[in-house]
Amino acid sequence: MECERQSWKSRGRRVSKEYEWKPNQKVPPQVFNLDLDVLFINNNYFYDTLPSNLGNTPALYLTVANNLFNGPIPQSIGNAKDTLVEVLFLGNRLDGCLPYEIGLLKKAAVFDVSSNYLSGPIPLSFQCLFKIEVLVLARNQFYGEVPEAVCKLPNLSNFSLSCVNLVGRG
Repeated sequence: MECERQSWKSRGRRVSKEYEWKPNQKVPPQVFNLDLDVLFINNNYFYDTLPSNLGNTPALYLTVANNLFNGPIPQSIGNAKDTLVEVLFLGNRLDGCLPYEIGLLKKAAVFDVSSNYLSGPIPLSFQCLFKIEVLVLARNQFYGEVPEAVCKLPNLSNFSLSCVNLVGRG
């Protein structure tokens, strides 16, 4: 994907490379290697699968919401276990199962994958999301039971499973 313009801007303690994309483009994988605190690539028409190096991002806040991404969430997301605080994948066309590696995100406070085509059970590894406050899995095609340990996470204050065919637990 070609960028129309590239510029360097100082943003606090980090320097970020700003791209201006045309609609209906793919996101170049190198975006996830940029040294950023915040990576927002939302509300566009980006399509294709999420790059396999997505988990290389050092960002604290990752938003790839409201695009046309399809395919699974890359297992590499577990590589960001020491950094990601907020992860928003809502409003795409993601499918497949949630990777076990999401449960490795020990700093995550917000995780939202609502309004996708994700399926399968909620991974048992989600019981390791001890800092999670907001967990939104609504409007997907999950099945099975909600792991009891997920319902007992100490900081969980908002857990949305609306329009999902799960059976209760906990």
